[in-house]
Amino acid sequence: MSYRWLRYTLSHSNPQDEYEEFLDHDPPHHADLPRSLPLGHPTATPTVTLEDLSEWFDRFKQRCFDRFNSIEAYSHQICQHLHISQPDHAPHDPDNSHDTNH
Repeated sequence: MSYRWLRYTLSHSNPQDEYEEFLDHDPPHHADLPRSLPLGHPTATPTVTLEDLSEWFDRFKQRCFDRFNSIEAYSHQICQHLHISQPDHAPHDPDNSHDTNH
């Protein structure tokens, strides 16, 4: 993932969009995001702050955690339906990594 694409994504993202997908591959090439600019063309790039990045990564982390919890719940339902026992392990919460009780 390129820094340029991340800046573009952050500047065009909607924080209210709960179903935003986070891509783990190269983004599609958009017509309004040229690969190179003609000589003498002023570069107008959106400003991305550390706060923007932090918020984006926090949303990403929360969506990943929610998705893993959803998968865990679905797995539990399947195990119950098939009458098999499921391993006893809780999903890892990255916010509790500083906790010394685990």
